[in-house]
Amino acid sequence: MKKIFAYILILSATAAFSTSCDDVLNIDPTDRYSYASVWGSQESVDQYVFGFYSILKESSEISNSNMAGFTDAYSDIIKNASWDQYNHTYNYALLMDTYFSSSHAGCHECWSYCYEKIRRHNEFLRDAPGFADKLGHDFVTIRTAEVRFMRAFAYYRLIRVYGGVVLRTSVDGPDQNDKPRSTEEESWAQVIEDLTFAAENLPISWDQSGRVTKAAAYGMLSRVALFAKNWELAVSAADECAKYASLDSSYSNVFTSSSSVENILVVNFLPGYLGQGLSHNADIHFRPVGDGAYHNNKQIYSTFAPTSELVDSYEMADGTDFSWKQHGEDPYKGREPR
Repeated sequence: MKKIFAYILILSATAAFSTSCDDVLNIDPTDRYSYASVWGSQESVDQYVFGFYSILKESSEISNSNMAGFTDAYSDIIKNASWDQYNHTYNYALLMDTYFSSSHAGCHECWSYCYEKIRRHNEFLRDAPGFADKLGHDFVTIRTAEVRFMRAFAYYRLIRVYGGVVLRTSVDGPDQNDKPRSTEEESWAQVIEDLTFAAENLPISWDQSGRVTKAAAYGMLSRVALFAKNWELAVSAADECAKYASLDSSYSNVFTSSSSVENILVVNFLPGYLGQGLSHNADIHFRPVGDGAYHNNKQIYSTFAPTSELVDSYEMADGTDFSWKQHGEDPYKGREPR
């Protein structure tokens, strides 16, 4: 038995020494996808691109289980009923200026988060051109347009909070650690450049719901142009967006169907109490507590409620403003549902 064991060890040692150093060292990492596997096929590159869409989910404001970042509650159209319950800081954040500081934007803080995303966008944009011959030039151009849309979205979030920001459009090294902030005008110009490229190169539609299209890019470009005070671009981009979108014959479809023609860019969620898929808890925060029985006796918090300012902003069907004095006897008759 001892001799057999020794013989096996000798064979194992021989096999180990016969393996080249390259075979031992050049192995795929086990904690991430290798460079070769990521860029190995169109399918794997698509998976790479899908990961960038997380910024849309996380910016949707309902992905947080407690909806602690629902910014409409800082406006006059939604009322939050709690002071600090469930980490809802809406009311005291609005009333206490100490909640904000020169180093922290309070509920709007997004500096580190957005730059982490931008770094990853830049890595993709650095590498993508080198695979155009292998994967197809049109394929790489369209995926580049998707990623530039996401980078523009990240900068949009930053600039509307901080003004001019540090523009990083390539993978910087340590020598760029002290790169100065650009002006707000220069910062918006970079976003407009990215969105213009996206709008020109994205498809009109996809087989998969939720991917950015020409309508989404032009719609975002129009919004950004408003922040940049570029009124002519805001109008022209909105007109382009309208070419690829239309009004739904049923207003309720806008909220209940992800395929509504009125929805320009969709993030598909499932109610959190279903416990599956990409979920949200908006329903349990927006419903009256008495609806618990309707939802299998799930706990309902009734945290948010629309205000009269929101309801009153809905015009009459003929386009005139709603007036309690004129329409108060039957305030919902003849209203434009949108």
